[in-house]
Formats: sequence, C-alpha cells, structure tokens
Amino acid sequence: MYRIGEFSYLCNTSLKTLRYYHNIGLLKPTKVDPFTGYRYYNKNQVKEFIIIKRLQETGFSLDEIKTILKEGLDSVQLEKQIIKIQNESNKKINYLKKLVAETKTDSKKSNTVEFIPNSERYFLGKYFELENRNNADKLISIEKYKDYPKVFINYEKGYKDSQISCFMGYMISPLEIKEIDRKSLEKDGFMILYNNSYQEKSVLHATVMNSIVETYQDIIRFAEQNKIQIRGGFYEIESNNKIDIFIEAYDLTVENQDVIKHNKKLEKNLKNIHPKELIGTWELQGEIIELSKFFNINKKHTMPDTELVKLELLEDGSTNFRHITWKENYLIVQDEKTIIYDPMYNNNGKYLEILINCKYSNARPYTFYYKKVQ
Repeated sequence: MYRIGEFSYLCNTSLKTLRYYHNIGLLKPTKVDPFTGYRYYNKNQVKEFIIIKRLQETGFSLDEIKTILKEGLDSVQLEKQIIKIQNESNKKINYLKKLVAETKTDSKKSNTVEFIPNSERYFLGKYFELENRNNADKLISIEKYKDYPKVFINYEKGYKDSQISCFMGYMISPLEIKEIDRKSLEKDGFMILYNNSYQEKSVLHATVMNSIVETYQDIIRFAEQNKIQIRGGFYEIESNNKIDIFIEAYDLTVENQDVIKHNKKLEKNLKNIHPKELIGTWELQGEIIELSKFFNINKKHTMPDTELVKLELLEDGSTNFRHITWKENYLIVQDEKTIIYDPMYNNNGKYLEILINCKYSNARPYTFYYKKVQ
C-alpha cells in the first residue's frame, strides 16, 4: 500500500484534495491507521483517481461522478458521452477520448530504478519556499559554481505545484568544503548541507527520462513492488544535461539493525523519571508537514484523523491510553510484540512536538504538535 504522500505523487494531486475526496466519500483509502490517522491506498486506486479527474475535467460535478462510479463505468458509456457533447469544446472531447484509452491500456514507459548504496555528497545553497518551479533557476546563482552540478532537494511529503519547501544550490566536492569562506557565504544566507552515507546507507536512484514527476512516480512504484521504504526528500542532481534523482530508502524484507540497536539502547538507558513540565493534558493542534525553518505555530495546520487528539501525561508514567506510557522525553507505544519509542520535544512548557512513528514500517516519523491545556 502507498502512504498518502506517495499516493499524491502518483496522482499529481495535493494531500488536501485526497483528504477532501475521502471526507465526501468519493475516494476512500484502503486503510486508515486509527492510531496515527494516516491514510493508505492501493495501486488500483491510481486509475480510479484518474477517472475522477477526467470526468471532472469534462464538466461533471463531484456528486455526478459519485453516481457514475457507483453505477459502473465502461468505454461504451464514455463513447455515448462523447456523442452527447459534440457541440461542446474540443478540449472536453479530448479528455474523454484520453480516458477511454486509459481504461483499455496503460502504455507508459517506465524509468529504470535501482536500489544502491548511498554516497557522501555536499551541497552549497539556500532554503526556499518556492512559489513554483518555473522560476527556480533564477533564484540562486554563484558565479564560481555556475558550471557545477545543480541540486534541488524537494522536502514536500506529497505532490505540490506551488509553495514548495526546498533547498537549491550546487553539489561540491569534500575537498572544496575546506576552502570555502563560510562566514562570507552565511552572511548572504548560504549554507552547506551533506548527506551522510553512514546514516542513510541506501538510496533509490533513477535518471529522468520524461519528466521529474513521472520519475518520482516510478521510484514510488518500484519501492512498493520491492518492499522498500522510502523516506525523506527527493534529491534532484542536474549534471551533463541529465537529472538524477535519489531518495533515502530501506529494505523492509530484512530487519533494520540501526532501529534494533537504537531501541535496545533506549530500553537499557531510559530512566523512570517524569519531568514535571510535561505532566498534564495536551491537545493536538495539527501535523507539522513543513520544514522547521518555515514552521509557523500560529497558522492553521492539517488535523490528522488520529486517536491522539488529547494526551494526558500522568505523574506515574501512565497516560489516558492503556497501551501508552512515558519516561523522560519519550512516548512509549506498545502494540502486541512491538514497542515504539516516540521522542517528545518540549517548547517552553507550552507546546509539545511528538515524532509519531508508523508501526507498519520504519518510515520517517510524522510530527504532531500539541498545546498544553491543563
């Protein structure tokens, strides 16, 4: 199954749209995790989404589309609709003809995706909240590095075509890092990022054949088919007139030794203490989906459909949930034989950020933030 963020890339649509379609009963997820509230979709639902969008583009309302899908959709029905709207715009007819073809066959040629060891890379650039990708190249330029490979790191968890949180810059060699005048660059807002091959041991890689979004989609499909968990952002590196895309990945068919070691260390070292500033009732304010650099605690955030709307951290280490306890700054979730340690970060005793891990995989955790109400 695909998480909602991955599914949104496959459908070229926003998380907001998918949540809305779920709420009105038009496209329901295959599964919703009652604990985290996260939605999961299967591969057949990609075609279902395409049908919905094509019908919408021809002028059908969402209510009409719900009726059509309920009664059944076939090529004959679509051909009749083409005849019915012959006097309307050619654009609508073309959309319907495309839908007829899509219901019969899928002839898209996929990119070649490979699962490979990661390499250490260094990037010099800036963070942006990009209005759109059309003017990306104009936003950053350093004469000295103009011929170096360009990098675009897409931090969005799902598909977006505007207000994209990203990092843009150049890929430079480890030897050149030592020669850079960091203070001078930092004054102009530049910074150095690196991906550490010891932390991120494997990546999925593909070279762009058609479009960047299609390459994202092929990487996501490859991961699903081969039981590989993708996490983090997509790294796009442009060099020699080609674009290579990388994303951190884990093989779920084997146990993740780093996770096992981390949990054993926590079990051994966590002290049975409960900081006073964390004791009390916390109310969920939403999910943090943007980079911490762009996070605004005062804006309205997405509210996940989770059981953890109110969280009571009690003095004895228990909570208002039977299967959840806490020690120090960790929320400890026990489900059958699985124990998950979710880090909690306190912000001046008023706000609490919790990294909620997914029990179905070792995916990068989602961040929920809470306000103290008692």
